[in-house]
Amino acid sequence: MCGEFNGLKAKILEENDSAYYVHCFAHQLQLVVVAVAKKHLGVVDFFYKLSLVTNVVCASCKRKDILIECEKVRVEKVIGNREVKTGSGKNQELSLTRARDTRWNSHYKTILRLMDMLPSLIKVLEFVENEGNNGSTQNQASGILVYFESFDFVFYLHLMKYIMGLTNILSQALQKRDQDVVEAVSLVKSTKEQLKEFRVNGLVPLLTIISSFCEKHNIKVLNMDEVYVNPSGRRRRINVTNQYFFEVECFNTVVDMQIQEFNDCFSEAGSELLTNMACLNPLIILP
Repeated sequence: MCGEFNGLKAKILEENDSAYYVHCFAHQLQLVVVAVAKKHLGVVDFFYKLSLVTNVVCASCKRKDILIECEKVRVEKVIGNREVKTGSGKNQELSLTRARDTRWNSHYKTILRLMDMLPSLIKVLEFVENEGNNGSTQNQASGILVYFESFDFVFYLHLMKYIMGLTNILSQALQKRDQDVVEAVSLVKSTKEQLKEFRVNGLVPLLTIISSFCEKHNIKVLNMDEVYVNPSGRRRRINVTNQYFFEVECFNTVVDMQIQEFNDCFSEAGSELLTNMACLNPLIILP
């Protein structure tokens, strides 16, 4: 469509150099998420581990069966403790879904599954680490278990859950067949405003949720005044506090990058042009 020489965009510009090309909003949204996932090292590592755990756990039918059995026991336990609601369509048998690089909303589903199934996944990984017959796979399982026990993992898990939750809602709305241009532009602007609000006021509530998740899964909650230590290399200190690292290096940087990508992919000029063009629609009754 937008090829520089032989694409439809180029052919139209040959006939009318005043034409203005606006990329598909749904595809632009995919590019927004992909850009951040490839630029920030912490996010890159998080999604790498996410794909790795899927490969390790889903590599054999035996491991899948162990996961399903562990999940069955876990669900029965939480239902017995009245920690979850029951009803038609709830608490169905789940498995870890393999995310697809061309559909980044599938990563959001994987993140949600990972949060729910974490205890069962840990049991499968421990089985692979102790009973596996492949040294490489055992090392991978061991590395994932170390990562799962880190505060870094929980932080990026919840941060990306929130960000991808916003983009997932927007993605579904943009792909509706009856979606009109004005509403699409409005939804994009609304999502950008939500991200800006999250940037200003989202860290404290996020840390509260993270601390609760850590306590539930017996993961050490860091003292924010202590010096940050990289969990993958504990001897490597960067001489900043945990508070500075997670607030500035992680939270602020990732959210700022997401907002910047939104501004780059969904320019004000393009949005305004589309809104003005919508006035030409004969179905719209102007006041």
